Amino acid sequence: MLRELDIEVESRYVGPWARALLNLEEGSVDIMCGVYATPERRKFAEFSVPFKEDRVSLFVWKERSFLFKEWRDLEGKRIGDILGASRSREFDKWRKVHGDIEYVSDNLINIKKLEKGRIDCFVMSHDSGVIFIKSHGYGERIVPLEKPVDVNYLCYGISKKSSILRHLTHINKRLDELRADGTIDAVIRSNRDAFLAALAAKKPRSATTF
Repeated sequence: MLRELDIEVESRYVGPWARALLNLEEGSVDIMCGVYATPERRKFAEFSVPFKEDRVSLFVWKERSFLFKEWRDLEGKRIGDILGASRSREFDKWRKVHGDIEYVSDNLINIKKLEKGRIDCFVMSHDSGVIFIKSHGYGERIVPLEKPVDVNYLCYGISKKSSILRHLTHINKRLDELRADGTIDAVIRSNRDAFLAALAAKKPRSATTF
């Protein structure tokens, strides 16, 4: 979309999620992909139309699974999450009052804490969580609970300090077109399948090598 506007794109890792959001706020990052539009973030960023539904799940150690049907089922549970992450309006509201949340900078830390029994579960986007867990060799041991925490929608977040903001109308138009003709789903599916195929072709990393 941006190349259609002759805008040079540089994709780079800038650190943990909280730091990436800070960079977006400061304007050192122009745009982030796959961001939830929240009231707090709207103070420093504008958001595109949603381009993908995103189910948010609780991941547990398979042998220590538990029933989650309503919020009170989580009371007393130690829940791992990422610093700076927003999950859903309802979950964010619940955890401020009732949640025993332990924040870390990286989901690999949550995996290790879950393995050692230091937390009961951790919360993560379902699709990326499944892939992340498999990529670290825990695919048979860490599983998502059946009921999701919530279903959110992914957007592009554009810094209010970025010159790209003036192209938001074009970005929204193209996202609507690419979503309607199936291109976005096809690209996501292709990338996911390619990653999983590459993962299956090599031996997963041992769970004890971190």
